[in-house]
Amino acid sequence: NVSDAVEQAGSIVKQMESEAHRNSNPRVLPDTTTYNTLIDACLAMENQSSNDGSTTTDNGGITKAEQTLRWMLEESKSGNTRIQPAARSYASIIRALATSNYQGTTEKAETLLDRMEERFTPSASLYDDVIFAWCRDSATAIAKKRGEGTEGGSSNSEAKDATKRAQLLLQRMENLYSATGNQAMRPNVSLYKAVREAWEGLGDQGDEEGEAENVRFAQDQMHPQSHTSSGQVERKPISSISDVLSIFEELNTAEKNVKRPANTWTFNLLLSLLAKSGKPWAGQRAEDVLDYMLESYNKYGNHQIKPDIISFNKVMDAWSRTSHPDAATKAEAILRRLKSLHEMGLLEEVQADRVS
Repeated sequence: NVSDAVEQAGSIVKQMESEAHRNSNPRVLPDTTTYNTLIDACLAMENQSSNDGSTTTDNGGITKAEQTLRWMLEESKSGNTRIQPAARSYASIIRALATSNYQGTTEKAETLLDRMEERFTPSASLYDDVIFAWCRDSATAIAKKRGEGTEGGSSNSEAKDATKRAQLLLQRMENLYSATGNQAMRPNVSLYKAVREAWEGLGDQGDEEGEAENVRFAQDQMHPQSHTSSGQVERKPISSISDVLSIFEELNTAEKNVKRPANTWTFNLLLSLLAKSGKPWAGQRAEDVLDYMLESYNKYGNHQIKPDIISFNKVMDAWSRTSHPDAATKAEAILRRLKSLHEMGLLEEVQADRVS
């Protein structure tokens, strides 16, 4: 039993301390490695509880690990240099908190990440874990709201707050990358995708700032970054849908400066922004973008921007939000086109879904 093993490990550590003091034998004093092992044992107990489907009301293993880390900090502050917390001491607990399903653990994970930054440079994977945790919390709150059959209320507020926390932490990663030039700290596509999907999950409650940040990311992916004297990334301001369109025009024309080719994700981002703009011309412009993607894939074999079901759904959404008199007919035509391309084998794996 892992829980019993943890108790035994804790008892052994106490015995080591007693032995060292009783016999004035510093060689058996517990050190950082000893306590890191104890932390690992506590977290292993937590993992077993989760895997066994335990119905415990508290995350006991993580709590014990946190208590051990706090004790290490207190002892090191009092002059005991043998048990100063190491980066691993923080990282193990942050990762456990970020992947835990207990309420409030994501907040704790970020707080501990902040404290870790005071002593060490956290790895990018720790930022990833906490960002993904906030996005998960947002999705959980939205699902709770739908399950209760309610609109707005505390669940929606929780979802929006979690999404904003994810966005802010993502910006911190961007700033660290900008200030240090450390490629390992550069946020990856999956992070931006997770945050974008969290904003989209909020529906009309999602802030435009979330979409704007992701457009800036698309811009950064294509062009070399320039920096201000303070080390911050210098980006073109985005205040309207026309600014977004101009950025994508640049992405398609400045081929010599492209670091990474445009891909389906970046084009779907443009389609999403067009749909949400509600402009009278947004439906036609979105359809033009889809035509470009289809031509690039079918005629020139550009698999990087092969349309997926999201591409088609965003174009139908763009038409449905316009005031064009034939908007409904245009949207239905996109759906028929999707089905036809699928049946012809040109987009064999792309099929209409419930959103369509």
